[in-house]
Amino acid sequence: VDEAADSQRAAKRAGGPISINAHFDEVLIAALPPITNAVMNLRDNGVRLANIQLNGQIGGEPISISYKVDDNAKHFEIRAEDAGRVLRGFGIQASINGGQLVITGTTTGTGANEHTLIDLSVWNFGLTRAPVLAQVLNAAFLPALVDILRGNGIRFKRLTATIDVTKKR
Repeated sequence: VDEAADSQRAAKRAGGPISINAHFDEVLIAALPPITNAVMNLRDNGVRLANIQLNGQIGGEPISISYKVDDNAKHFEIRAEDAGRVLRGFGIQASINGGQLVITGTTTGTGANEHTLIDLSVWNFGLTRAPVLAQVLNAAFLPALVDILRGNGIRFKRLTATIDVTKKR
């Protein structure tokens, strides 16, 4: 990120846009598991860092992270083929295993007026160590009982959530 900031300052001094493409064996972002075999593209429009695209793998499964800034908002998207591993990296301690993940978000405003709207979708995932009542209800269906007995947890087809974050309390 420091290199990206340096590139951004250099582009402003030069007065023109700049694009950097790089390959990395491993990229570490916050608490996410290491992203391996990563390809990153940074684009500065001559005024600010306008676009970051990162593609790689977490645990051998594909992940794509993008971040884009325009005049009015910051936009981000995360797509991953191992939802459970990525969500745990973000500190979501739910016992989700497997599944595909798509997170999209937009941040508008600044300071106390900053507002972020996030849409989260997870498909085809399992939930282990679910509350007992959920397991009992799910066990009423024979295929689910077999999954529970095998330790695979409860399987879900789709989960969607909208998260609205503001700095105002």
